[in-house]
Parts: sequence; C-alpha cells; structure tokens
Amino acid sequence: MELILNDFGKKGSQLRCLLFAGLGKEKIQEQLLKIINQKNKDKIDVCFPENEDFIYYPQGLQNQTEIQLDKVKIPIKGSTAYCDVINQWWLAISRKTPTWDFVCTANIDGRQGLILIEAKAHKGELVKELDPSHAKDGSLNRSKIEQALDSINIQYGYKLSADDYYQLSNRIAWSMKLASEGIPVILIYLGCLNTVDMSITKNDYLFDTTNKWVDLVRDYSQNIDFSDWEKTISAEKMKDNEDSTKAENFYPIIRSLDIQLVDGVVIIKD
Repeated sequence: MELILNDFGKKGSQLRCLLFAGLGKEKIQEQLLKIINQKNKDKIDVCFPENEDFIYYPQGLQNQTEIQLDKVKIPIKGSTAYCDVINQWWLAISRKTPTWDFVCTANIDGRQGLILIEAKAHKGELVKELDPSHAKDGSLNRSKIEQALDSINIQYGYKLSADDYYQLSNRIAWSMKLASEGIPVILIYLGCLNTVDMSITKNDYLFDTTNKWVDLVRDYSQNIDFSDWEKTISAEKMKDNEDSTKAENFYPIIRSLDIQLVDGVVIIKD
C-alpha cells in the first residue's frame, strides 16, 4: 500500500500518532486495548471511562498539540497536584520538560491513571541522543535531573542517564514518579511499522516486523540496565515514608503498529 501524505507536512512516527489520535475516542480506545494486550499472557487490567473523563493529546491533525504533563495539568482523581510535584522533582527552575507523542487517561488496576506513548519510525529515532534542552553541566536543572534519576537507580538498580540515553531514561523516570504519586502508568514504546515516507541513512533502517523493533528496544535498554519490559513494577520504593499517597504500578511495554493513510483513509493493518 502506498502512503499518501498530501500536504500534512508530517511524516514518520509523528504522522502516525496524529492519524491514530484522529480516529476518535471509541476507535482509539479499541486500538489501545488491542495494542496493550496483544502480547500479555496475564492481561493488564485496563479500561476506559465512557464520559468526558477520557482525555487525550494530541487529538489528530486538527489539534496536533503534544503535551508536557506538568504544564497541561490533566486532572487525575480530581486533582492536578501531581503536576507541580513532578515538575519540582525534575527541575530547579521551571522550563521545558519531556514532551509525549500520545497521552490519554485510562482506568488501570481499577484506578484512574495514564497511558503514555513514545513512538519511533526508524532505528535512528531511538538511538539519537544528547538532548541539550536540560541544560549544561553544572547547571541547577542538570543537577536536579541527575538527582531524580539517581534516586531511581539506587532503588531499582538501573543506570538511567542524563546523557547518552536521556530520552529513554526520562520516559522511565517520569512514569515511575507518576506511579509513586498514586497514578498507575502504562508506558508504551511504540514502533511504527513500514514508514516508507522516511528518508534514512545506510546505517539506519525501518521496522518491517514487530520482532525487529522489540529486539532493538531491548538491546538498547541494556545500556541503562533496564530489562523490566513486560513486567509489573511497583513504585513503592520511591515513596517518602512521610507521604501517605499509595504508590501504584508502572507497566513498561514494547508494541508496534502499522498505520497507513491510503487514498485519504486511515488503515491499521493487523
């Protein structure tokens, strides 16, 4: 099938996420359930609210906003207090924080939580690193981020890094911090298959099979000693003893999706 890009000005994983977000609430929920539980022997307990409590960003080609969770302040259990908590945990001086390809609310383990998606269309997108936006060596923000990552590394034996593996590290760290604040999280590392609109170098490649994507993510994650994909991770170890909020679970999973636009119609291939 040939991908018809028209004049969207988007391609790769960004275009796929926008096409996915434009499916409408019912189809988004249907696809998420299918994606999340396509590999799990013991399914994650996830469902979606049937009313306005289902919130998602971006919302398609008409509203392409990719959000920073501490800035947009999505109510969870009627509160947005977690937004300030996670901002102050991550930064000394407020500025840009991780931006997510797709975010939505969901009921996870019977409690309101978040599904977070980080999407990639080719190998180079995953391994591209050294994001300078978190400031230079010795800065207050840099020190704060390192402190946040170290707090997780000490408790869980990871090697989350503010340097070469910063994006993967911050996705894991933010998910775990949210769970420690009583918000269950499913983090989906999503490989977009057959993104033939992308230009790649000779050392790069597209994902034409799920296994190719899964193997790449698992291999790459070894650099930060993270091998907990497809596991249930309790955020209890991150809790302050004086904090009465119940810690929830974090579910990191690797999935793939083949979503194409053909003759103006969005097609998701099984």
